[in-house]
Amino acid sequence: MADKFKDNIRQISQLILGLALIWGIYILLKSNELCGLIGHGNFSDEVKFTLLALKILRNFGSGLPILILGLVVYVWILYKINSDYTLNMKNFYHDYPLYWYRICRWFFGIKSCNLINVPIFLQYELVLNQVFEHYYINDELFPLDETLPKIEKPKELALSSNCREFNLVIEETYKIRVDQLPENKGAIPTIRIGVFFERVTGRRFHRALVDAVLEVVHLLPAGSQLNLFATTNPKTNLCIAQSAFSMHGRGNIAKLFVYQQSSYQSRNFEPKGHKIF
Repeated sequence: MADKFKDNIRQISQLILGLALIWGIYILLKSNELCGLIGHGNFSDEVKFTLLALKILRNFGSGLPILILGLVVYVWILYKINSDYTLNMKNFYHDYPLYWYRICRWFFGIKSCNLINVPIFLQYELVLNQVFEHYYINDELFPLDETLPKIEKPKELALSSNCREFNLVIEETYKIRVDQLPENKGAIPTIRIGVFFERVTGRRFHRALVDAVLEVVHLLPAGSQLNLFATTNPKTNLCIAQSAFSMHGRGNIAKLFVYQQSSYQSRNFEPKGHKIF
């Protein structure tokens, strides 16, 4: 909990300040000190004009329009302050609900989000729902590797097959064993796309892996459900989401479920997938 607070201290501080300002305006409207402030306060002409406007609006009755106006102005200020800010830049695990990211985008005006240390399913949700305008990836952390992927296609992938549900296993940073998949998905036809290389320090970005996923996705029958199991880095996930799944349910994939891998020693995938679309 403390890490989550530190990770979002900027938004929390801005929210508290906004509530304090709105509450201060409300108290000022309810008090009888407004006229005294206008007549005797040592303020600039701009501040006196603002106080006079508040007095005039208060005389009409409800102070609700002023509160709404104050909220609108404050949100506009937040958009200016946060226009160049990138979310998730601290070294924490950014496992937050999708609605929190939407709040950060549409209330706080944050346009950019870092995908590192974000759960894989949430990376796909953020990208495919176009929550942010820009997704920050430090390319230096994922140098290009031109290793060609190995692709295993089941016979059910043929156009004559009536199968409409497939598993897609993508192996980039670690291999995925059959016993790591949920038991209820073990008998489903599985497509495997993997890049294997001698283990080195750091991760790699495999453009050919992204292209292979796009190729396989186009081979799926119309109306297919795809269950995605992946050990891929954020840059690969971003490219796959934007290229292979950008149709967002309007292409041959009707449903996309992304399964999160457990952090425990067995590294099994969770039994229930996250529905992306």
